Amino acid sequence: METGFRLGQDGVLGGGIYFALTKDDTDVLALHKGVILKCRVDIGRSKVLDRFDQTITKEQLEKEGYDSTILPKKLLPVDGIS
Repeated sequence: METGFRLGQDGVLGGGIYFALTKDDTDVLALHKGVILKCRVDIGRSKVLDRFDQTITKEQLEKEGYDSTILPKKLLPVDGIS
């Protein structure tokens, strides 16, 4: 990890680094590709969302005083992202 994590270019909530609470949640969101890292994450002050929003930017979150976003599990698709 010499260069750290690289932000993704797209995703359910735009480009970023995504974490999930369970392995099953990770499988759905990653479309069963990649590897799983078990991490302890300090997410700071989180903005809880009520819908998908791919237009959110890091700068916008910082301006609003947030460090991260949370998309409640009930809003996640059952069969992955289409």
